[in-house]
Amino acid sequence: MHNHRKPRILFTTQLKKKRLAVLHSTGFSIENIPFINFEYVIPAMWISQLPDETDAWIFTSKKAVKALNPVIDD
Repeated sequence: MHNHRKPRILFTTQLKKKRLAVLHSTGFSIENIPFINFEYVIPAMWISQLPDETDAWIFTSKKAVKALNPVIDD
């Protein structure tokens, strides 16, 4: 007996409706469950929470580097 279920793809980020429509037309079973949500916060709201001095900075994205670049000493 063969299993005729469509191959399933799980996306863990929010996809735009247009892209989701294209994916649904591929013959795959598409599930779009946004496990991770991002919230943009204006730098002025959190810059004051940064330490005055630190031995190192670790960044997880280019956007983080751009956001902190004006306040980090070389």
